[in-house]
Amino acid sequence: MKWFKFTVLASILVLIGGCASVVTTFQEPKDQNSVLVIGSVIVDLFEYRGRSTTYHDGLDVVIAARFKHNGKIIHKNYWVKTNSRGYFVLSNVPPGDYTVRGFQIKIVGSSFKINVASPLRKENDEFLVVGPSKIPKGAFYFSNFKQGRIIDLSHNYFIVDRGEIVHHKSYFRYDNIKMVTGKIILEPDVMTYFKRRFQDSQWFTK
Repeated sequence: MKWFKFTVLASILVLIGGCASVVTTFQEPKDQNSVLVIGSVIVDLFEYRGRSTTYHDGLDVVIAARFKHNGKIIHKNYWVKTNSRGYFVLSNVPPGDYTVRGFQIKIVGSSFKINVASPLRKENDEFLVVGPSKIPKGAFYFSNFKQGRIIDLSHNYFIVDRGEIVHHKSYFRYDNIKMVTGKIILEPDVMTYFKRRFQDSQWFTK
């Protein structure tokens, strides 16, 4: 079986306050209470600092989480890295609420990094270009699809334009979506992608 080659970005974990490491490879369920979080992210820069580029491979994505631990509500940020098609996974995390909070990308050929995040305080909170130290921990608005022990965060398409305005749209699947580079994206829904790749996994058996 092939495994995702995702890694936690250790320097960012330190930056956001010592968030504990988490398994960001696809792994089988370790117990009956663990949860699998799946999704994808693609980012287009549109004339941003003179660049129009599509990013999906190796994106650092932050996932906001809210769950109970020892009777207390815990708010936490998890960082994951996308694969070559933009998909990410969190294996064996606690049951609770999860959503895409933002991402960080390094502009090709430059040391400059873009950090994008949402406060997630209410439904209409927008994604903004922020400093790396301004990515919040607490999240109170979550919108996702749960199927048993799997939380599907769907496809998340972002455009960062020349005015540093961030546009975000969620897709069930990519059906001939055109990127700023002219490339056409055709991807199945996230659940189907993972089921096809890990068809014998216990996550997908009843």
